[in-house]
Amino acid sequence: MTQLPVILHQKPFTIYNQDQHLYPIVVSMPHSGTWLTQKMKDQLIQDVILPNNDWYIPQVYHFLKAMKITVIENHISRYVIDPNRSLQDCLNDSYKTNLIYTHTTLDDPMYLHPLSQDEIEQRINLYYQPYHQAIKDALSEKKKYFDHVYLIDLHSFGADLGCDIILGNRRQTTMNKTLFNFVHQELEKQGLKVIDNEPFQGGYITQSHASQSVETLQIEMRYKSYIADRYFGKEEFPEIDQELMQQTSLKLQQFFHSFIQYIQ
Repeated sequence: MTQLPVILHQKPFTIYNQDQHLYPIVVSMPHSGTWLTQKMKDQLIQDVILPNNDWYIPQVYHFLKAMKITVIENHISRYVIDPNRSLQDCLNDSYKTNLIYTHTTLDDPMYLHPLSQDEIEQRINLYYQPYHQAIKDALSEKKKYFDHVYLIDLHSFGADLGCDIILGNRRQTTMNKTLFNFVHQELEKQGLKVIDNEPFQGGYITQSHASQSVETLQIEMRYKSYIADRYFGKEEFPEIDQELMQQTSLKLQQFFHSFIQYIQ
């Protein structure tokens, strides 16, 4: 397994522009982290590969900080615990149905031994609950300044699904259809091929934080559209095509400018 960097953070996530309220927008990056606890590293099967993090999401969306948009960037790997699952998700071996994965996203077993209940509860208390509380707090703070607030949850994927971006609003239940269609059209204006709600309709974050005053949207972007124009397999920390990254970042920046103009 590629050695993951050990980075010590005061918190398992960073909130940028926490006190900036120019726009009624909160951006979440729940799978952007790569940090593993030392205890977890000791528990892993030797040389197991942990693929399909949302690689380099903070880099391709780097402009959000300069735009003074509130961003919550997770530093903890989704393999430690997945904020985009519910606390009740514990079914079979699939990463899609488990809060704490027992197998990788490519279905390789991860651990030498099953995790104890104490370990599971510790991860929930240290990394899962604080992330969701941060989202709730950020949205509540925005509501002091705006009647309507938008939560955008950013992700990426490696599979060839015939598009660059997949938008998810839980099949028209977490964002109104008019705004959702605007988002789709504006991204396509940037030359990006967009699909709606298939196969990603929005995860637990999109579902659980939506309300009458908060509309939520999940944006999934294909690795090939911003990291490198190639096939992605069982790998970690893929090499970046810097020119492609920059080109895609500019397209996304233009989209966010259009989004802000539309909602104001």
